[in-house]
Amino acid sequence: MSRARDLANKVELLNAITATASELNILDGATVTSAELNRMVESNTALAAGSDQITNVVSLTQAEYDALTPNASTLYMIVG
Repeated sequence: MSRARDLANKVELLNAITATASELNILDGATVTSAELNRMVESNTALAAGSDQITNVVSLTQAEYDALTPNASTLYMIVG
């Protein structure tokens, strides 16, 4: 299957999911709303074998960052 057709199939599936459900339950038990699903970015971790995976991105101030225990799989964006 061509890459363009594969992408078109994924877009079609995403549209079907968001059109027919307001929430999606994912494997770890978390609930994702259709609005959150629309903001998700596909990630291919196979491209960087052996590297750490980033599974979360957080925007926060330096003071907020200093007050937490950092998680190795989270990318922290210091703002303000």
